[in-house]
Amino acid sequence: MELEAWWRDLAYRARSHVRWAPAPWPHRLRPVERDLRDASAAARARAQALGREHATIATWSRWLAPIEVQEALYVLDTLSAIVPGELCGAGGARAALDVGSKNATHLPALHALAPCPWTLVEIDSHRRYWNLVTRRSRGERIARAHAGCRYIAGSVRDLHAEQQRFDVITWTLPFVFEAPLAAWGLPQRFFEPAALLEHVLSLLAPGGALVIINQSEYERDEQRDLLAAAGVASGRIARFGPLDSPLSSFRHQRWAFRITGT
Repeated sequence: MELEAWWRDLAYRARSHVRWAPAPWPHRLRPVERDLRDASAAARARAQALGREHATIATWSRWLAPIEVQEALYVLDTLSAIVPGELCGAGGARAALDVGSKNATHLPALHALAPCPWTLVEIDSHRRYWNLVTRRSRGERIARAHAGCRYIAGSVRDLHAEQQRFDVITWTLPFVFEAPLAAWGLPQRFFEPAALLEHVLSLLAPGGALVIINQSEYERDEQRDLLAAAGVASGRIARFGPLDSPLSSFRHQRWAFRITGT
């Protein structure tokens, strides 16, 4: 076990050291219907409904592959029912944060929901794909295409409430157990669910909304216990789930907590 943890740490340091990456290949603009041609009729109908509400969906294929378009539509569909309406749309949230953004392919959906400057943070941003493109190079390209948005290759701990707080924070699949962190090849030192939760809570603006998405009932229950241990009053917490949407392509059910900022 110690050898495996040592190897994960070494591999992380190695990929973080080599930071050069080629620019991602541009995508050709495609109709959303083409990206969802293999999806269910219910999924295509829901996508059409979302397209009538959010015109920018027609542009997503410039940055996203077909499966990423469907996942982004799922994100928009589910978050629309969770994030308070007063924080959505133009004139809603003033600043927003996405924790654990990977390659930023959720940003088109997040920006459609709350069209404000988004900060995206990913600690494993130098992970490479088969074509040598990194999460960071993709993330920065997508962020540049959305006004005021930025992609940070680093830890959310690098952000401080004294400098900025956020009206909307999204955090999808935080590591509440050690096994998923190990499966993603991250160093053991990054497993600090309680400390990270406390820090993210400190970044939430008064009246804002922190939305945490968990996978499976086990992670949901562990997240509930972490919130209780952090002293978050039950009156500040709203629970959602399972998150049903015809656009879901996931094998496991997902659940959500919405925490209101004080």
